Amino acid sequence: LDPCKGDAPETMTYHDHRQQFHPRPNRTPLIQPIPRHTQSRNKHQHWQGSTLHLLRCQRRCAKSNEPVEYACSLPQLMQGKIDGVSSEVTCRDRRDPLGVVVSIVPFNFPFMVIHWTLPIALVTGNTIVLKPSEKVPLTMYKMIELFEQAGFRKGVVNMVNGTKEAVTSLIDHPLVNAVTFVGSSPVAKIVSDRCHSLNKRCTALGGANNHLIALPDCDV
Repeated sequence: LDPCKGDAPETMTYHDHRQQFHPRPNRTPLIQPIPRHTQSRNKHQHWQGSTLHLLRCQRRCAKSNEPVEYACSLPQLMQGKIDGVSSEVTCRDRRDPLGVVVSIVPFNFPFMVIHWTLPIALVTGNTIVLKPSEKVPLTMYKMIELFEQAGFRKGVVNMVNGTKEAVTSLIDHPLVNAVTFVGSSPVAKIVSDRCHSLNKRCTALGGANNHLIALPDCDV
């Protein structure tokens, strides 16, 4: 992806994923810079997101590390297998990269939600375009800097700022093969319907709630 060029508002021109395949990081594994920059990420989330308490930011950063650690084990978990169906028939399963994956992130979880998609998409051989909320872009901008420090080449992890027009352009782009979204239920349905109309894979999560049960002896 080249952020200096664009063929639609708020979008980028994509390299052909088959010609420029997912390059391997050069030196520093991504998982190493993450714990070192936790305090910095807490500060960005504290001022940028809806989280007002620093302790909650720390918990969310810790939860973000979990999918990164899980993604590091995927080369072993998703190797596939070969089964001998009969004496002359062999069955083999394998997983191929989709190509370009778009991740649309909400304003109230500017760091944690992206880690539900980003580490797994990269480890499985895809490139990714992050679309942060226009209300809190700095957290994602800082994370892009960490990817550069980790040795990822340009075009592997990308960020596009914008609003509805940027989302629509990214979904409609012919080289985008999968979209993930977290936000309100009405918008999740719009994103899902648009992706499915274009025969693209989509995970659209909307209307999440944190349930709390107050028992009769609770001192409220």
